[in-house]
Amino acid sequence: MTDSLPLPDDVSLLLLGHHEPALVVLSVGLAVLAGVAAMVVSSQADRFRGVSALCMVLAGGLALGSGVWAMHFVGILALDLCRAAGYRVDITLLSMVPSVLASSLALWLLMLKRQSTTTLWLGGGLFGLGVGAMHYTGMFALEGMDGLHFDPVMVAVSVVVAVLLAVWALWVRQALQRWRPELSAAWRNALSGVLMGLAVSAMHYCGMAAVHFTGTPPSGDASQAGSPWLMAGIAVTVAAISLLVVLLSMVIRLRGLTARLQYMQSVVASSHDAIVTKTTEGVVLTWNQGATEIFGYSSDDMVGQPITRLFKPEDLHTEKDLLQRVLAGESVPNAEVVRLRKDGSEVHLSVTVSPIRDEAGRIVGASKLAQDISDRKAVADLQLARLQAEKVAEARRTFLANMSHEVRTPMNAILGFITVLLDGPLQPEQREQLQVVESSARSLLRLLNEILDTAKLDKGLVEFEICPFSVDALVRELTLVHGASAQAQGIELQVTVQPGVAPFFEGDGFRIRQVLGNLLGNAIKFTPCGHVKLDISSERGGLLFKVIDTGVGMPAAYLDQIFEPFSQVDSSTTRRFGGTGLGTTICKKLVDLMGGTITVVSELHQGSTFTVWLPLAVAHIEELVSPVLAREVALPRLNILIADDVLLNIEVLRLMLGKAHRVVCVGSGAQAVQATAEERFDVVLMDVQMPEVDGLEATRRIRLQERAAGQRPVPIIALTASAQNQDVVATAAAGMNGFVTKSSRLPVLLEEVSRVLALEQTEPAAVC
Repeated sequence: MTDSLPLPDDVSLLLLGHHEPALVVLSVGLAVLAGVAAMVVSSQADRFRGVSALCMVLAGGLALGSGVWAMHFVGILALDLCRAAGYRVDITLLSMVPSVLASSLALWLLMLKRQSTTTLWLGGGLFGLGVGAMHYTGMFALEGMDGLHFDPVMVAVSVVVAVLLAVWALWVRQALQRWRPELSAAWRNALSGVLMGLAVSAMHYCGMAAVHFTGTPPSGDASQAGSPWLMAGIAVTVAAISLLVVLLSMVIRLRGLTARLQYMQSVVASSHDAIVTKTTEGVVLTWNQGATEIFGYSSDDMVGQPITRLFKPEDLHTEKDLLQRVLAGESVPNAEVVRLRKDGSEVHLSVTVSPIRDEAGRIVGASKLAQDISDRKAVADLQLARLQAEKVAEARRTFLANMSHEVRTPMNAILGFITVLLDGPLQPEQREQLQVVESSARSLLRLLNEILDTAKLDKGLVEFEICPFSVDALVRELTLVHGASAQAQGIELQVTVQPGVAPFFEGDGFRIRQVLGNLLGNAIKFTPCGHVKLDISSERGGLLFKVIDTGVGMPAAYLDQIFEPFSQVDSSTTRRFGGTGLGTTICKKLVDLMGGTITVVSELHQGSTFTVWLPLAVAHIEELVSPVLAREVALPRLNILIADDVLLNIEVLRLMLGKAHRVVCVGSGAQAVQATAEERFDVVLMDVQMPEVDGLEATRRIRLQERAAGQRPVPIIALTASAQNQDVVATAAAGMNGFVTKSSRLPVLLEEVSRVLALEQTEPAAVC
C-alpha cells in the first residue's frame, strides 16, 4: 500500500538503502544522452514547416521524454533497499506520457522565431512540471512496499530545481547563439543537452530524497530490482530511441537539403543566363544549359577547360586581374564585356563574378553569372543613333534657319536699294538696267527659297498650320502676283471659281498658295503665247485645282520624271528656260504631306494640265480678313522706330520711308526697348533675329514696360527673312501686331502698317 502521509511515529518501519554509483552514473548518462538528442533535433526543426516540423518536434519530445523516463527507473534501480520490489506495468507506462508531452511542448517553444523571456520560462516550467509529474507517477508504480511517504518541502524543492535548471539549459543555448556566434551548432547543442540532462537528474535525486519507504517486504523475490538484464534493456532501449530520433532528424534534414539542392539545380538548369563556376586558376568546374545556349559550347566542351577560351585575344589579361580581385574577396557586379561564341561571333554580356568560400571561409573558386544583353545593347545603340539623328536634325534645322537669314539678308538689302533707286530720277537706260538687276535678284531669291524648301521637305522639317482661309482672297492674291508677269509676257491669266465652292476652307493657306504659285509660275514661264487658266472646283470632300496652259508641253516619256528633283525637259546648259527644276518637286511633296494628289497630262507643243486635289474641310465662318495685298495706301506722316542689327537693312528702310515719315533707327533689341521708354512712336518695325536681345524678347520687354506705365501698346511689325508659319506664330505670341518679310516690296510694307494702325481700336481676326 502507498500513501503520501507524513512519516510514521515508529521510525523502525522505515526502509533505508543506498545508491549504486555505477547505476547513478548510468542514469545521469541516459538523461544527458536524451538531452543532447533533443537539442540536436530542435536545432534542425526550425528549418522546416508543416508536417516535417511536427515530426521533428514529436521525435525530439519522444527522445527527451523516454530518456527522462528511463533515467527515472534506472535511478530507482540504483537505490538498494535490501528488499524485493516490483512495478505495475500500467502505471509505469502511463508515467511516460507527461514526460513526452512536456518535452514536446518545450521543444515546440524553442522553434518559435521570436523567443522571449516569457517563452523561455514557459518552456522550462512545462518541462520541469512534466518531469515532476512523470517522477511521482512512476513512484506510485512501485509494489512490495507497505507505504510511500513524501516530504512536501522536498517535493517542492525537487520541482523548483527541475524548472530552474531546465530554464537555465534553454537560456544557455540562446545565450551562446547570441554572444558566441562563432561557436558551432554542435557545441551549443552538446552544452545545452548536458545541462538539460543534469536538470533531469537533479530533479530525480531531489525527488528520491523526498520519498520514504515503510513496511516489511513479503517473502520471496517478487521484483527484478537490481537485475543487470533489466538495466541493460532500459539503457539499450533509451539509447536506441535517441539514436533513432537523431537518425530520423538527419534523414528529414537530408531530405530537405536534397529537395533544396534539386530545386537549386532546377533553377540553374532552367535559367537562360549562363551560370558557371571555376577554380581560382580560371578552370571551369560547372556549366549550365544557359551557358550552352549563349556560347554554343556544351558542358563536356567546357568543364575542365580554361574560361579564357571564351575571351577575345586582346581581353585575355582581364581574367588575371579579375581572379586577383576575387581572391581578395571582392565581387565584381554587372560588368559589361564582350565574349566569343563557339562559331566565333561576339556576344555582349553583363557579368557578375563572386568568390566561392568553403566551410572554413577560404576562397576556393568563383561563380559567374552572365546575361546576354546583345538585344539590349542593340536597342541602346539604336536609341543612341536616334538621339544623334535628332541632334543632327536639330543642327540641320538651325543651319537652314541661319542660311535662310544670312543669305536672304543681303539679297533683301540689294532689292531694297534697287527699289530706292527706281523711285528716284533715272535715265531711261539706267532704269531699264536696274529693272533687269531687280528681276535677276528676285529670281535668285526665288531659287534660294526653292532650295531651302526642298531641304526642309526632305528632312521632314516642314510643319502645317491649319486655320480658315478665304478662296476669294486666295484667287485675288494669285491674280495680283502672277497677273503682271503674264501680262508682261503677252499672255492672258484666267482664274475661274466654279459654282458650289464654299467661300472658306480649313487648311494651310500659305502652303496652298505656294503650290499653286509654283504651278502658275511654271505655266506662265513655259507658255510663249496663248493663255494660262486656274480652275477651282469642289470634289470628293475637298478642293480640285487645275492649272491649264497652252505652252510648249512635254513629251510622254518625261511625265514620269516631272516630279523628280532637278528634272527638266532640256537639261543642257543652253536650255531655253531657266530654273532649278525644284518647283514641281516641292509641289509634289507639299501635296503629299497635306494628304492630296497631284497629276499631270501633257503633249509636246500642245500645253500641259496639272491637277491638284486636297482634302479640305469647309470652314463655317461669316467673315475672314483677307491676306495683305500690295496696293497703294495713303498714310499720314508717322513717327517710326526701326530696329535692325544690319546697317544695310536700316539704310534701305530709312531711304524708303524717310521722305514721307520721321524715322528713328537703332541697332539692337535693347536699344529698341530703351527708345520706346523714352519716346512714343506710331509704329515699330522690329527685326526678329538680332544678337543678345532679339526682336521677340525686345517686344516682350516693351509690352511689360507699357503695362507698368499704363500706356497704350505701340503697334509692332515683325521684319524677318524667314516666312514660315512657326515664325508668324512666334511673333504673335511675343506680342507683335504684324508680320512682313524683308523681301517684300514697299507697298506690301505700307499696307501692313496701314492694317496694324487701323486695327489699333479693334480686335484683329485670324489671318492665315
